[in-house]
Amino acid sequence: MERVARSLLLDGPASARRLAKRLGVTPAAVRRHLDALVGAGWVNHGAKPAYGPSETTGRGRPARVYSLTANGRRQFAHGYDHIALEAMNLLGEMAGSSAIERFAKERAAGLAVQITSAAAYQRANSLKKKARVVTDVLNAEGYAATLAPARGPVGGMQLCQHNCPIEEVATKYQQICEHETRALGEALGVHVTRIATIAAGDGVCTTMIPDLVPAQRGSQPTKTKTKEKI
Repeated sequence: MERVARSLLLDGPASARRLAKRLGVTPAAVRRHLDALVGAGWVNHGAKPAYGPSETTGRGRPARVYSLTANGRRQFAHGYDHIALEAMNLLGEMAGSSAIERFAKERAAGLAVQITSAAAYQRANSLKKKARVVTDVLNAEGYAATLAPARGPVGGMQLCQHNCPIEEVATKYQQICEHETRALGEALGVHVTRIATIAAGDGVCTTMIPDLVPAQRGSQPTKTKTKEKI
């Protein structure tokens, strides 16, 4: 049962059939585990994933897609999130909202430095390679990040964070997410767009990375240029 939950955490939402392929077991066995996980409140299901086209059954109906709930993700956390939330609350009480904003900004700046100072980033000669470094850094921080080509005609890449080690903090103080998104864009040198966040109730934090569009502060994404293959 834990293997099924961990696959949803690390690889993202999926149908029972897709989970069975990932784990090398039968769909019937996966469904038994999924039923137990749903009953425990670790997993829920819907008609489509957080982003992208729905998977269909052989008869053309959308397949049921399973994803971890906040309670399910919490089973894999280190248990420090509530302490961080208490610290943030105290910071706000003692120094006001400007201190929260400054903390969020400086935390994001630290993430950008962590990415750009990585040896692999220094060697990276393409947006794709830089995005892989971002993914590796986020994984080292416990975000269970994945990188894949974006679906649809626009192109680019889709960065998904299937876990949030600071979910409670980010849910209350969403400027954490806003500054983190800006930091990722600055590290990559493109204007990225975050279309879903765990803090806002989505199953996955999803960030769209366009193909080689120069980052401009306060600008909107512009027409993409060349397309790299992941």
